[in-house]
Amino acid sequence: MPADAVTIRPVRGPTRRELIATSLAAVGVAVSAPSAAAQAAPVVDVPYSFRTKQPIVPVAVNGGPALPFVIDTGASIHVIDREVARAAQVRGGRAASWSGGGAGTVDAQFVDDVTLAFGGRSWSAQRSGVAPLGFPDRKHFAGLLGAPILKGYVVQFDFPATRLRLFEPATFTPPAGATRLPFELMDDLPVVHVTVDAGTGPIAARLMVDTGAGTFIDLNRPFVDAHRLVQAAADATAADRPAALGGPAPFLYATGRQVVFGGRVFDRPRLGLSRSTTGSSARSERDGVLGNEVWQDLVVTVDYQRLSIYLQSRPA
Repeated sequence: MPADAVTIRPVRGPTRRELIATSLAAVGVAVSAPSAAAQAAPVVDVPYSFRTKQPIVPVAVNGGPALPFVIDTGASIHVIDREVARAAQVRGGRAASWSGGGAGTVDAQFVDDVTLAFGGRSWSAQRSGVAPLGFPDRKHFAGLLGAPILKGYVVQFDFPATRLRLFEPATFTPPAGATRLPFELMDDLPVVHVTVDAGTGPIAARLMVDTGAGTFIDLNRPFVDAHRLVQAAADATAADRPAALGGPAPFLYATGRQVVFGGRVFDRPRLGLSRSTTGSSARSERDGVLGNEVWQDLVVTVDYQRLSIYLQSRPA
């Protein structure tokens, strides 16, 4: 059962940065062939499981056994299941009440000095969140590996080959022939501009690129209500969307007319329309998320330093 990706932050967290007002187009820009030498080898190149439409790799916490973690561009902090953290001797931390993609909140802790390892590499002194995810009974993953590690690399999700690659930004060369999609960082999460037509005409939307989400596009309630999208969704059916934190969130799912971004046109997309009044899908700082159904036939490279996503139709 795929869970939506979760942007996790404490209820009393730091002030969110506003998105800079730009006129970024929803069309991509082709990348010219580089004049430099061949691309440097990745520092990590590992296969991932995609059975739940989420990239999942085995991650060890504090040198313990490797357990399934979602590689999640939609997580602003790492998250570790409470029982997994206890077994790994993760102690202490500052208590906080968290909300995620679900409708509820959970009691959790911020902890420091955690070591996470996968793909032959380890990262120490990692600040993480510890929360009752419910692994393995209620959740198929033991944690989320998010922005604190990912933003230090160029992160490539090779969806056709189901491989994850991390490149050093200083030696990375943008792939020749790829389409460049600019993004802005909002709370360390990549946000792109997309044109969505749910049946009422094209609407500009700011969507977070969320590799923890197994859906196509899920739109937040303020955006849905402002544009009267429920009224336009003649074939809408109700469904509770699973979440990593906070339980499920109420959604309607309907067939839209068209979505355009990155030089690509998606006809008859499946759109999720949030009906939640709490959690991340009830917030207005962005308009929704782009999930993995969008990317599953592409190689997607997220370059945090260049604020660029590179899209390729097939592996390089």
